[in-house]
Order: sequence, then structure tokens, then C-alpha cells
Amino acid sequence: MNASKYDPQLLERHLQGTATTGSKSGRTEFERDRDRILYSSAFRALAAKTQVVSATELGYMHNRLTHSLKVAQVGRAIASRLQDAGAELDPALVEAACLAHDIGHPPFGHAGEEALNLAVERHRRKALGLGPDDALEVALDGFEGNAQNLRVLTRLATHRLWEAPGLHLTRATLISATKYPWERGLQGKEARKWGAYEGDSAALQWAVEGRPGSATRPIEADLMDWADDITYAVHDVEDWFRLGLIPLEKLFVFRLPPQHEAAGRDQHPELVRFLDWVFKKWLKEGKYPGVDRESAVVQMHYLADKISVVDAFHGSKGCKGRLQATVTDLISFFADETTFEGRAIGYEGKLHVPDDRRLVCDLLQELVWFYVIERPGLAAQQHGQAKIIENLVDWVMEDHGRLLPDDRKAEYDEHHDLTRAVADHVASLTEPMAIKLHGKLSGADLGAITDTV
Repeated sequence: MNASKYDPQLLERHLQGTATTGSKSGRTEFERDRDRILYSSAFRALAAKTQVVSATELGYMHNRLTHSLKVAQVGRAIASRLQDAGAELDPALVEAACLAHDIGHPPFGHAGEEALNLAVERHRRKALGLGPDDALEVALDGFEGNAQNLRVLTRLATHRLWEAPGLHLTRATLISATKYPWERGLQGKEARKWGAYEGDSAALQWAVEGRPGSATRPIEADLMDWADDITYAVHDVEDWFRLGLIPLEKLFVFRLPPQHEAAGRDQHPELVRFLDWVFKKWLKEGKYPGVDRESAVVQMHYLADKISVVDAFHGSKGCKGRLQATVTDLISFFADETTFEGRAIGYEGKLHVPDDRRLVCDLLQELVWFYVIERPGLAAQQHGQAKIIENLVDWVMEDHGRLLPDDRKAEYDEHHDLTRAVADHVASLTEPMAIKLHGKLSGADLGAITDTV
């Protein structure tokens, strides 16, 4: 697992990125970063990658590309408002970070990410002579979508100056797009979520250079993360209400105003069923230990004013209009109360999101888990997707000399980490490409020799 060649000086341009480049367009460095991300093939590939269900699913579903575009819109809008209020945030920097936040996403969403991590870990253990239950002295460098983001941006994506790896982004954009600015650990959160592989440690260290010891990440990264949460909560709920799986018209039916002393006990039977599940889950996870159920119900009372839908989705113009009004009002509900302190640039300042907004946003995200992700039909689909990822890793590992594309072969020749080269290849595939390649390698669908996989 040797690190590849990585020269930070090839990426060094401006920390703040406010100076214009030498181009006739007059773009700032952050605007240039944004455009490089937007024009990359890795970004375009997100159009055929899962948000919640397969990107091939019929209907007006969000995919990973439309999700990223909307995260960028929400993030830039909040940054612009805060800038008007005196923050030194650069909206173009926040927009660039939001566009890049999922650029390393593999096929098949979190199911594909988990399957790819398990496959990489299995091959790592095999290379070290370890069994599946043997204790580890160091963390295995598996697969994590956030770590893959940094790898794509600094190594795998191709810029017109292709001799140097990556998109040549500013330090500020790289660290603002990094949710977890650390390498994998053996325990706790650092074992589950991390932002850089061992082979990309030099890129991470360059990105965090100058970070104060007490700071974890800059305010722009916090804003990117909050915009991601808002978008995921609102637009995934929109998708599944539209398809008849999330009954918004029942969940937000209340008889009492939120200020009433009995509002915390005013619940539709459908809301009772949902909250029974949520609080059981949160108790197990240790999440929101100080929040009682009645307080959560009161907060949902306040949210009810933003829910314009009155019945199940049936496709009429009125129904569509009420759904769009709901989406707009929910985003405003979450975004408009976001404030800041300090200079609000880099590590100087803090983003403030009211606790009640975070609570209700998390409740909306749990709607997707309860009504969609826990469904047997999706579980069966994800089981098959995981098998595709697992098989592809194994089969390409076995015949990498013929099956790896030229760019991955060149990178393998540099870093000599076959498992990582194979994982990079599989992660870069769109879902139709992964399915087609699996069909070929399994013999189920041989396709044509002119296919692009």
C-alpha cells in the first residue's frame, strides 16, 4: 500500500482563491475550481448513479447528479445570504465544494459503497495473511465514498495539464469538500467514516495545511454538509411522496396548534407508528439522548405549516403545485435560520444551525429509511447490487492485466496497489456500465466487443 507520487506544489495556487486568473473570462480561482468539477467526466457519471434507489428506476427520481446540483444551489444561496449579512464566505467556494461532495460515489449508492469496502477489506486481509476474524493492528485501507472524493479530485480526474494528477484545485476547495479530514482509524467514527486513503495522505496533509489545532474543518465544509442534509431530507421525501410511499398527507395532520399544552400528544396513528420506530432506533444509536418524544411532535407541528399537500399524490396540476410549494417552503425553513459568528471564512468563524431545525431535518431523513430503505423490495435489489460489486472486484483482480483500463494500469504501475486500482475502476463505473460488465464477465450477457466496458 505504498503512496503514489504526489507533488503538492503542482496544485498550489491560492489559499483564498479570490484573485482572478489570467483568463479572459475573469473568473476567480474558486469559480475556476467549480467549473473544473462541473466539466469533469467523474461529475457527469453521477447522472447514472444511485441517490436512494437505482438510477435506472422509472419515474422522476433524483439521481446522484441532480442531488449534487441541488446541494450546490442550496449551499450557494445560504452562502450568499450570509455574505450579505457580513460573512466573508465566498459563495463560489461553497458551490464548488457542494458540487464535489459526492464525486467519488460508486455505483448503487450506499449498498455499493458497503459492498466495495467489504471486497477491498477482504483482499487486504488476504494479502496480509489474515482471516476474516483476525484482530488488526492497523486500520485496513478499505473503500469510503468520502475518501474517494479526495482521490478523484487530486489523482483520478484528468485536467488538460494531464501530466500532473487531478483537477488542480485550490486548497480551500479541497478541504471544503472533505467531510471527514482524517485517515481511517481502528475504532469509533474514524473506523466508519474517513476522508483519505493511506495512499492519499500527502493530498490530505496539503489540504489541511495551516489548520488550527483545535479546528476540525472550515466553515465552508460545515455549510456544504448542512446543504447536503437539507437537500437529502427534502428531495428524497419529495420523490417518495410522489411515488406513494411516504404518506405526508397523514403524518402532518394535527388538531392542535404547536403552542397548545397538549400538542406533544397530538399525533395521527401513522405518525405514532413512525415515531415508535424512530425513537427505538435513536435509543439504540444513542442519538438525541436529551430529546423526548413529545418535544419532537411539537417540532413537527411547527413544520406542518410548510406541508401544503392535502392528499396522496395523484398527478394533477394542483397536486404537483402543492408538492412544489412544500419543497420550496421546507428548504426555506431549514436554510433561512442558518447564521454565523466571527469572520465566517475558513477556520475563522462558526456556522450556527438551530437545534430544532437539525432535529426535524433528521426526522425527515428517517422517513426515507422507514418507508423506503427498510422495504423488502429495495433490500432484494441491494442484495443483487452488492453481488455485482463483489463479483466485479474479484474477477478484475483475477485478470487485471486484460480487464483494467489504461489509466488504472498506469496508476497501478505508480503505486503498486492492485486492490486500490481495481476499486478505483469499479467505483468509476456508472450503474449501466457495471451491470453490462458483470453480464459479460459472468457469461450471462456477452454484449459486443465494441462496448465501452
